[in-house]
Amino acid sequence: MLEEPPACAVDPVAPVLGDATNYDADGSGSCSFDASPDRMIAAINAADYQRAAWCGSCVEVTGPKGEVVVRIVDKCPGCKPGGLDLSR
Repeated sequence: MLEEPPACAVDPVAPVLGDATNYDADGSGSCSFDASPDRMIAAINAADYQRAAWCGSCVEVTGPKGEVVVRIVDKCPGCKPGGLDLSR
């Protein structure tokens, strides 16, 4: 049985610019976490995935409608470097 990752806490890192898309995420994915549709999650681009180094990490996303913190749970092979695929 897989465990759910701990609550998100965002540690400051250098900002990264990229595009965001969205998908019907359920919390599962390449990082092998259990499904958790109540969380705000994202898939990180394949270039930054770094053999699952970002799995479970939280990132703050800033866009035209404000800011949100999401947990990385999957890899987005179609996303360009710096890009994220966000849960709806």
